[in-house]
Amino acid sequence: FYIDDISLIAKTGTPPPPTLSIDASSGRHAISEDIYGMNYFADEQLAAELRLPVSRWGGNSATLYNWQISMSNAGSDWYFETLPTGNVNVATLPDGSATDQFVEQDRRTGTRSLLTIPLIGWTVKNNSSRSDPIDCSFKVSKYGTQQSVNKWTPDCGNGLHTDGNYLTGNDPTDTSMQISPDFETAWIRNLTSKYGTAINGGVAYYNLDNEPMLWYHTHRDVHPQPVTYDEMRDRTYQYASAIKAADPTAKTLGPVAWGLCVV
Repeated sequence: FYIDDISLIAKTGTPPPPTLSIDASSGRHAISEDIYGMNYFADEQLAAELRLPVSRWGGNSATLYNWQISMSNAGSDWYFETLPTGNVNVATLPDGSATDQFVEQDRRTGTRSLLTIPLIGWTVKNNSSRSDPIDCSFKVSKYGTQQSVNKWTPDCGNGLHTDGNYLTGNDPTDTSMQISPDFETAWIRNLTSKYGTAINGGVAYYNLDNEPMLWYHTHRDVHPQPVTYDEMRDRTYQYASAIKAADPTAKTLGPVAWGLCVV
């Protein structure tokens, strides 16, 4: 059988209000300070005033960060240019790198540091000096006319054809070199040699890269294909193990996600 028509009839009278009771003494515990923080480059005075618990160093440029030379590639954010990271003394590198300065500020303000460890398997190489001419992944002189160029360095294009389609087939070694997890292990050991392990006041947390599901766009000069679930699984195991090998007391966080657009 089936019901063809239903008639709703309002019930007379006012229903009683719901009963609510709160037991403030039940299951009480302190809120972890680790849930409070800022996403990198907090001003030191502000961090001190806020008694900032955690500060994260990350963002798109962290994916290709080379800790040895304190340089990275801006990706699609800025014409795929390899740029200096931070105001550093080149003669003392890797000591005094941008991330060293970040950790040292956190130590001065009593803030726990959270550093981004690259997973992509590439890092920038020092093809250029830390001044013009700036190196870039899609040079007009090599790959032809593009949709847009940097007006200050007009040989650096945005990696798009004039019709807006991606420029493909570039050579990733123009600006970058392949690395293994050992490269990041050496970085963490360099940090622990200066600041101690996490349990002794060094870097407390490491997260695994920044928005890997957008690598095929943001960092398509070295990773033009969309990342896969299998790739993320394998890279997570490899690089998380590298972190633990260098500092077993540090907490390892997963990738900083943009969405679930992986295949």
